[in-house]
Amino acid sequence: MRIVVDTNIAFSAILNTNSRIARIFLQPKSRLNFYATEQLLTEIEEHKDKLKKISHYSDAELQRAVSIITRRIRFINVSSFPKKSTKKQRL
Repeated sequence: MRIVVDTNIAFSAILNTNSRIARIFLQPKSRLNFYATEQLLTEIEEHKDKLKKISHYSDAELQRAVSIITRRIRFINVSSFPKKSTKKQRL
């Protein structure tokens, strides 16, 4: 099964690697395939200080948590999408 991961889900798993969401990511023989755009990595970096403050992780602990979660995600470059599919639509 293919699952698109948004920033909130990734942050939740990073902040608590023992949570149900994190355990889903970490299942060793899972048939789930996780996908996200490369923007997720940018957002993690932009909010690194906030993640550290909330989680009380050291720099090394935060890096380890990020690594554990993101290694299961296949990152897709947005530029590989057709331009028509990436335009924001107004309601």
